[in-house]
Amino acid sequence: MDIQIQIGSVVLKAILHDTPTGRAIYKSLPLSDNVITWGKEAYFSIPVHQALDETATETVSLGDIGYWPSGQCFCVFWGQQPISAVSLCGKITSDISVLNTIQNNEKITISAI
Repeated sequence: MDIQIQIGSVVLKAILHDTPTGRAIYKSLPLSDNVITWGKEAYFSIPVHQALDETATETVSLGDIGYWPSGQCFCVFWGQQPISAVSLCGKITSDISVLNTIQNNEKITISAI
């Protein structure tokens, strides 16, 4: 499931995995809000209610997309580890180095492509 993530002027291509969490997020698109940055992680609350699934982990790789049930958050990782377990639900497929330029409270929009 192909998606686009735009944070401010940064545009990224990504995929959502064919998992219950990935499908639930895809069905809720488009989503938009202000992003919160924490180290090398960007996240925001989304209207998806999913428990941790079989992909649950506290260790992520560069470009992973996770869903954090505790805060109902969509999370993008490019160097930060989550504060607690997330369900891995996707992966950035474009150059993630541009994520170093995003700022806290910029608008994030996620849409299907």
